[in-house]
Amino acid sequence: HQNEWVSSENRFIDPGTYDACVEPGLRPDPRGTLFMGCDASVRRDSTAIVAVKYDESTDRLILADHKIWTPAAGQSINLEATLEVYLRRIYSAQCPSLQRLLCAGR
Repeated sequence: HQNEWVSSENRFIDPGTYDACVEPGLRPDPRGTLFMGCDASVRRDSTAIVAVKYDESTDRLILADHKIWTPAAGQSINLEATLEVYLRRIYSAQCPSLQRLLCAGR
């Protein structure tokens, strides 16, 4: 949140706090209005994206989908082959015409 390196011993969220928010049995559902956040890196660190949405019936934010890519030792993450492909998949499910528009520019 401040674009600072931290050690793996520092945790933003305690695992117990996170686990208390998990509802077993829910499956990813990236339909509807999504709010997405991404932390991208190409070497030495994971790249992750998370999508959440508001559930009017429970008045809560819920996890719609997420993905984490971790580079192999000495390797880089190809953002076009990972993050871009993921975003295109999510957007094409939401709006097929947007997928055609994105691809037309290439």
